[in-house]
Amino acid sequence: MSHGLLAAGLCILLGCRCSPSTNTIASSGAASSDGNDAVAIRGSIDPAVLAVDGQGMNTCLGDELFEGSGTIDLNDRIEGTSSCPTEVVAFTGDRAVELDGTPVWSHDPAKPVELTLKPPVGVELRFYVPSGAPQVEQDAQDEMDLATALFAKNRAGLVFTSPSTMAYSPAQKAVIGDGCDVAASLVIAGAGTGLYDPDRINVYYVNRINSSDSYLGYNCYQKPIAVGGMSALGENVIYISIDNRAPTTLTHELGHALGLRDKAGHTNGVAGFTKRNLMLSGISLAEQAAQDHLSLGQGYRMSLDRLSWLNHSRPSGAAPVRAGDSRSCQTAVMPALGDPCPALVLDP
Repeated sequence: MSHGLLAAGLCILLGCRCSPSTNTIASSGAASSDGNDAVAIRGSIDPAVLAVDGQGMNTCLGDELFEGSGTIDLNDRIEGTSSCPTEVVAFTGDRAVELDGTPVWSHDPAKPVELTLKPPVGVELRFYVPSGAPQVEQDAQDEMDLATALFAKNRAGLVFTSPSTMAYSPAQKAVIGDGCDVAASLVIAGAGTGLYDPDRINVYYVNRINSSDSYLGYNCYQKPIAVGGMSALGENVIYISIDNRAPTTLTHELGHALGLRDKAGHTNGVAGFTKRNLMLSGISLAEQAAQDHLSLGQGYRMSLDRLSWLNHSRPSGAAPVRAGDSRSCQTAVMPALGDPCPALVLDP
């Protein structure tokens, strides 16, 4: 299953592109005075990586990468203002991913494009653990903190919190079940009993998923649900195996909740990714515990893709968690004509 994390042995850019350039990264300090364009980063103390689209010399630039702090010189790579789609995206370790879909290039380093970065987007989880299992509750908190640290390390711009944890009884365990096949009934029964919160990502720690050791975790995004008469997807329902998981399993399943799905979900067999990538599945528990990588292409999708739970109006009627522009990334791992998002593997 593309949305479940398996045990070992089982198995950018606005509008069209025109001849996108090869991704390279340039380290930049203060902007020079030779007529170059520049981007001024406000609100972050961490270095930023910029992915820039625009008119280059005789070609369109596609996700050209620049790294620096303060005002970042684009090294005279922007040559025009109208022939190619243009945007700039900033990634840092301490702020949200920021998109400017209509930058105005002045060709004057004294008049840089300004990006004011916002705090990381807060994503609330609610944990459900068996009653009388304090270690499982502590493990859940620790695994959430690890997810936050890994997202910061990879400049993904999100922070996870859990305001409350529910210890469920044996009777409630029957309602929760052990996998996504009961997601629809769980949502209906749980909404009035505290076993489901439509405004958070619900994470259920169960002994085994689908009564099997095959799955370490499972996100239910393929399952239709209904909340208060409104149709939705079970993307904010995650099951985690108590008996068979890695510390990074929760991080992996959150990736699915946040839009890394289908062809852009698991990175097995995708050129440019290694076993260190958190969305690669089907390897040993020890190898999964060592995973610590998310690409900028993955970070872009988790924040900006319209598939991400962050950008959906919630079934309760509440506004999306994230405010701001978004993109329809489809599910391709490589950009194609009409795909407004970068390659999944995009990275410095």
